[in-house]
Amino acid sequence: MIYNTEEIGKRIREERLKLGLTQSELGEILFVKGKQISNYENGKLFVPIEMLVNMCKLFDCEMGYLLCEPDYSDGTRLETKTIESTGLTKESLANIRKITGVGEEYIGFRRLSEDYRRILNRLLSSEELVSIMISLQELDDRYAVMKGREWERAEKEIGKERLNRAYKNYASDIDYQHDPEAPQLSKEETDDYLLFDELAEKQGSAEYSVKVLRYELWKEFNCLLNELYP
Repeated sequence: MIYNTEEIGKRIREERLKLGLTQSELGEILFVKGKQISNYENGKLFVPIEMLVNMCKLFDCEMGYLLCEPDYSDGTRLETKTIESTGLTKESLANIRKITGVGEEYIGFRRLSEDYRRILNRLLSSEELVSIMISLQELDDRYAVMKGREWERAEKEIGKERLNRAYKNYASDIDYQHDPEAPQLSKEETDDYLLFDELAEKQGSAEYSVKVLRYELWKEFNCLLNELYP
């Protein structure tokens, strides 16, 4: 691949300005003179590989991005692979960068970024966090029932007309499930009736379950704090 030193220089300048650094200040960080940074940015010199590695660490980017390689034109190749391998969203990654980044747009600008990275690593490697995630999934499931998402899924599965018919059968004075003298329902009507009965039972217990799980999570968060700061 042919690299264009002028384009690389422009990219370095863009990233330097994002950090609010002068050429001299960037030179001090990288242990070179400001004049050398100027030569890089003007495309007069090709940046040595060791310097590129240090710049990538400082700018929080990939080398391919600094070298203006096509696959890194918007700096998203690593992001895309991270999303594919972890299932995280772009918004989630943006928040992680907000915590760990070193630019002015990040909460830990320069001095605090290392502290935030250290704390985030401790948090993500905590065994207690795994327990919290399991409890959150259960809470999410119960909350979905409480908010009627299970009904929405059922409607998509069997259709609104069949769900309404199941409701009428369920709400009638006839106990189709236990009365031996009740009129016989078709197999489809019986399946829909049982589905509605199951959803109604879940709905009834969901609100109480959510309250219990929220309390359990509160205790688990306290355990997490005790693990991090005993």
